[in-house]
Amino acid sequence: MYRDPSEFRERFKAYKEGKSVREIYGLSGYAGGKSTIEDTADFLKQYEGFRDKTYLDGKGIPTIGYGFTDAKFVNKGRITKAEADAELKRQIAFR
Repeated sequence: MYRDPSEFRERFKAYKEGKSVREIYGLSGYAGGKSTIEDTADFLKQYEGFRDKTYLDGKGIPTIGYGFTDAKFVNKGRITKAEADAELKRQIAFR
């Protein structure tokens, strides 16, 4: 599936400037009371997509899950959705 990279760049730039995911996507009336980490995780899940097996990304880099390139995940060859969700939230919280 083709995704326009300029659209992602604009959204990512707005995110780096401090706008929330709700603002970027125009979700001002969004219900659910999610935290910023959950909002960010939802955004990244939508953009990256999930793959449970190691694959080569567009630049030939071994990747798994939601775009993870860390050898501890890639070398396993498989990742569950639950593991990938937990790692994604851990990485977002770390930043």
